[in-house]
Amino acid sequence: MAIATGIATDSNSMQQKVYNQEITFPEQGQVSLKSIAREVTEPWRVSNHFHAVCELVVYEDMYGEVWCGGQAQALASGQVLLVPPDTIHSFYVKPGRQLYHVLHFPLAELTRINPDFAMPAQALVLDLNPEDFHCLIALLKWCASEASEAVASSRMQALGLAVSMIFENGVERINTVARFNPSAFKPLVNYLNTHNCYQLSVDKAAELCHLSRSHFMKKFKKQYEVTFQQFLTQRKIDAAKSLLRSSSLSITEIAQHIEIDSLSYFSKLFKETEGCTPREYMARERGEA
Repeated sequence: MAIATGIATDSNSMQQKVYNQEITFPEQGQVSLKSIAREVTEPWRVSNHFHAVCELVVYEDMYGEVWCGGQAQALASGQVLLVPPDTIHSFYVKPGRQLYHVLHFPLAELTRINPDFAMPAQALVLDLNPEDFHCLIALLKWCASEASEAVASSRMQALGLAVSMIFENGVERINTVARFNPSAFKPLVNYLNTHNCYQLSVDKAAELCHLSRSHFMKKFKKQYEVTFQQFLTQRKIDAAKSLLRSSSLSITEIAQHIEIDSLSYFSKLFKETEGCTPREYMARERGEA
């Protein structure tokens, strides 16, 4: 198993919103699986986001690139993408047929498979040998079939086996990358998630990452292509959108939840970002317009 690398061609195309993509798991088991098949006629982009769990994407038919940590890695059929928890990343996919399988699972699942596993700091694209890849695809297709729904326990065992197949031979190479690619921002992401925090000073963020203020600001902008303040602003707006869509909170309460004291400033900021006021967004998303 080898690590495939690529060169970034257009970092500006990835300078979009940063959001936390929440993952739900089935009632039985700690591994989720989604299989996607579709035709795309135009370039397809997914803006900057992260997950609280591990992500594995198995590409049966697709070409593009993943942007993470200030560089791009090429994506092609027959490869597997590993994204560690809380790692900001984005995608660019070329037009054409898309066929891929997405697995999500907690980091503890990898520790169970191999206690010596060290998660890399950034997303990695891995090449499996053709025989292993074909076996992996067959296993994932069975797990996604209706036949597997009748035997949920067997399905979860099969998903665990799929994760094992990917890591058994590649763990040494991945561990090598992990040791030489430390993530400076992991403590910051963990702090924001643990404290449900939407407002944080640059000084505090730099302290969490054990960096000077100036070094933190330069390193953050270089790695994620947005300033720390832009990141916090989008984090607030994403949280507000979620609450506006489904919560019973008033707009004033939502503003307070995301640590904005002024309702007029919240409305102004939301309109600058989304093109409409919070009230207009709420009415549209709830079908009240």
